[in-house]
Amino acid sequence: MHIGSILRIGFHGEVDVQLSDRVVHAQIITGGGNPGDLVEGHMSPGVHTWSMPPYRTMLVTVFAAG
Repeated sequence: MHIGSILRIGFHGEVDVQLSDRVVHAQIITGGGNPGDLVEGHMSPGVHTWSMPPYRTMLVTVFAAG
């Protein structure tokens, strides 16, 4: 589990999250957020649920962590 900050959300739901050591690229399936929001979850490739305080979640497909 990692915690990161949303850098960007694209028009088609692409999202970039800044972790302490890398940027994660994903596609939002359901849910959403805003740049600057903190997200917590697994940041490895695959389908994951990210939680955002206080009670929001989003389902994403993580493509790359580079």
